[in-house]
Amino acid sequence: MLDVDYFKKYNDGYGHLKGDDVLKKLVETLRKELPKNGFIARYGGEEFAILIDDMNIEMAREFANQCLNAVIDLELEHLYRVDEKQVVSLSIGGAVLDSENTYSNIEMLMKTADQHLYQAKYKRSCVVVK
Repeated sequence: MLDVDYFKKYNDGYGHLKGDDVLKKLVETLRKELPKNGFIARYGGEEFAILIDDMNIEMAREFANQCLNAVIDLELEHLYRVDEKQVVSLSIGGAVLDSENTYSNIEMLMKTADQHLYQAKYKRSCVVVK
């Protein structure tokens, strides 16, 4: 799960049309990072979900950091943030379904990823994959 940091402030400052352009650029960038067995979908507002088959927790953490860095490297200006950064960034939370981390259903997996996203959003421009 990923969320664009301070996106409401972005829309308020730059306007919704520019906000839509940013979301399109982010998805384009994230699609380039996706492995062939990956899928990205808008989850709501400025939140997205990425599903990838056959990835362990270390690989998931590495992939999430790769996505975060790819977006930061775009250097999309965001002067309306409430922190010292001045570019668009992401908060990313992930969960892995494997022999050590089992879930009774997909909703529980997504709920866990969302909880990790909430932890990442506390720090902003951060990855939490457990």
